[in-house]
Amino acid sequence: MLSGVNAQTGTTYTVAASDTTKIVTFSNASPVAVTLPSGLNFGFGIGSVFSIKNIGAGTVTVACSSCTITGSGAPSSVLALSTGQGADIYSDGTNYVAQIWTGGTLGSQPISLGTAFTSDTIRFNEYSDGKWDIVPGAPRTIQVISDGSNNPFSIGHNNQPSTVGTRSLVGSSTTESPSLTYASSAVASVNVTAGIHQAYDGSGNGLYTFGSTYHYATRFRMNQTTNCRFWLGMLGHQSLSATNFATDTPNHKYAGFRYSAGTDSHIVAAVGIATAAQTVVDTGVAVDTTNSQLFEIIRTGPIGVVTGFVFKINGTVVATITTNVPASSDTFGFVSFYGDNQNTGNVVSGTHWYSTLMLK
Repeated sequence: MLSGVNAQTGTTYTVAASDTTKIVTFSNASPVAVTLPSGLNFGFGIGSVFSIKNIGAGTVTVACSSCTITGSGAPSSVLALSTGQGADIYSDGTNYVAQIWTGGTLGSQPISLGTAFTSDTIRFNEYSDGKWDIVPGAPRTIQVISDGSNNPFSIGHNNQPSTVGTRSLVGSSTTESPSLTYASSAVASVNVTAGIHQAYDGSGNGLYTFGSTYHYATRFRMNQTTNCRFWLGMLGHQSLSATNFATDTPNHKYAGFRYSAGTDSHIVAAVGIATAAQTVVDTGVAVDTTNSQLFEIIRTGPIGVVTGFVFKINGTVVATITTNVPASSDTFGFVSFYGDNQNTGNVVSGTHWYSTLMLK
């Protein structure tokens, strides 16, 4: 059982018999050379275990003196550990077997080596370093919730959501929480006729920028697949009951999901900056008119730079788009969904549970 830490900061070290009760850490920007005596030496025999970890930038190379170490490959006289890697090294009385572990990664990505404090969390690439970074608390999050009450409401921003269409309560079930359905009238229209959005000013300009946004998510159900069109996501200039997104090719900046009857066989991911500058990817996911679906859009690139968007449905990546992307300074509104009836005399409706927007 380990009883302490032997913290080494130099570039050379010889493992001691007393290290069997400690974890030996190495922290140096330069390569570190570690000598491990043979298991024939006193204190290094059968039953001895030596735990080491590299927490520095330089590679730690453990060289066995007149012995071998079996790690992930054939026995060798050396064992190299990169940043974040560690090993428990077991003696058989002469040679060693190493169990290598990677305590410095989460999944396949490294964890930064910052100092953690109470209530800190980790978020990926917060500091544009390609690592899981230790950061204070939670980021700013805006939520729009349709929880079965008469009016939807927002949390995290004083701008309350605006809606169009008739609202009706949908009670909870064994698989779904309460929600609200927003439905249009059965009158032909060239405008958005059902929907809910948040964070547009009085002129229809969005209040958020693409460059300062991390992640969009909404739980939503499209209630029909004919004579209808749905948009949801981070959508540019709009006024409810307007024509801006009652089209397949909006003349605005946006990153969203679209389903347009007669055009789309499945739900599509769409990114655009103008009518003729649009990239559309078929997600291969069909509309589910029975169950809610979770839609997510993740901006890629460091803060202040938009390199593209990753689209997920029900937790699975369904599209990645890197062309026709809005600029980081372009603004958008937080759209739970827009629906129109494609200028037919049919009702279009969508059921909304919640939407979340994560900001810097």
